[in-house]
Amino acid sequence: MDVPKMWDLEVLGITDPIEKINESLLEEETLTHFKETIRICEDQRYEWEAEGIIEAVPINQLAKEVHYLPHRPVIKPSSNTTKVRPVFDASFKKPGFASLNECLSVGPSLIHKILPLLLRFRSGAIGVIADVKQAFLQIRLRTEDRDVLRFLWWENTGCSEIRIYRHCRVVFGASSSPFLLNATISYHLEREKFQTESLRKTIGHLKEGFYVDNLVTRVNDATELEQLKSQSIEIMKEGAFELRCWASNDSKEDQDKQMVLGLSWDVVSDELSCKLPANTDCTQEKPVTKRVLLSVINSVYDPIGFTAPALLLPKLLMQEAWRGKIGWDEVLPVELEHKYRLWEKTMHFMSKSSISRRLFAENYDDFTLHIFTDASAYAYATCAFLRCEFKGQETVKLIASKARLAPMKKSTIPRLELLGAALGARLAETVDSILRTASKTYFWCD
Repeated sequence: MDVPKMWDLEVLGITDPIEKINESLLEEETLTHFKETIRICEDQRYEWEAEGIIEAVPINQLAKEVHYLPHRPVIKPSSNTTKVRPVFDASFKKPGFASLNECLSVGPSLIHKILPLLLRFRSGAIGVIADVKQAFLQIRLRTEDRDVLRFLWWENTGCSEIRIYRHCRVVFGASSSPFLLNATISYHLEREKFQTESLRKTIGHLKEGFYVDNLVTRVNDATELEQLKSQSIEIMKEGAFELRCWASNDSKEDQDKQMVLGLSWDVVSDELSCKLPANTDCTQEKPVTKRVLLSVINSVYDPIGFTAPALLLPKLLMQEAWRGKIGWDEVLPVELEHKYRLWEKTMHFMSKSSISRRLFAENYDDFTLHIFTDASAYAYATCAFLRCEFKGQETVKLIASKARLAPMKKSTIPRLELLGAALGARLAETVDSILRTASKTYFWCD
């Protein structure tokens, strides 16, 4: 069935008999799939109830003023751990009312931790990653907070009776959950029993290596790796956190590519690359709108910034569309669309772009940090390189780069150059505070 044609008929107020039959078939197929999905999730509901993750709401508490969370299953057959995961939408809201997420205190942002984590990850001979199994579900909620996390569930596969449940643990999808998990893990690692000399190094790895439920760190050799794994598992087990899915470039087993904070890591070649979205096929004649531009820009996640030059054009087109006060779903002018189509044809080359995970070798005579900054009428940028000298040989590795569009309000080139220099100074401070290896730092600007 051609979905756009369905919309056309709807606009015209016409219901074709054949269309009605197709709609009935589609509705029946959808309901069948829904019931199958319910059965898939049903075992987990019983498991959650048995483990105290959720609880049925007592009848004498049904009349309280509460909040109900919409939910749906996310089915991911390719997942090695959780193929079916229920997702609760705390951002859902009725017109004129705030969502639950808008009412929660989210705590400090954790985004600023990503680049330092990646820098540490790249600074060792062996990169190491792991994650915590069902991390949010290990943190219990106070009884008085549970009624804002109620949800409805079919009691049986015949969908004839609805039960009311509420969460007893922190919910994935609530805006406050990442901070609560991070704070809980930090609190756990500060326990006095872990403050011993034998655990000092491992505790350091755990304190600086967690981003939400992901552990991202590095070690220098296989012996240190085994010690990290064995001690970390025992330490986290004390708080009911199960560290699993360990991966490293030192493993003797064949491993697929791993995801590290949104980047693809080839553990065999020990290289990092960006994972491109699957829907960037330029043969699709999809109208180019401001919404499409934003979607494409946000689909490439690159905290290191090595794809920044390639993403500059769509960002500039987005700025032009904004300047021209073009609506979100209006087709872009022919000139802008033509530029986008030309860029789109080259986007697949980004999948071939990669950088070495490891920044430097164990043996070296000297390190120097080099910061480059530049600007034009359209944008300003900075990049940081690490130059390593060893026995008369030099190697240079990209550490990170950042690029920003020039402000909408026209600025002079000298002012933009200063903005680029300020961006470079901040990047240098971040890099130096993490690596602490460079003997000198050089700033290059024209």
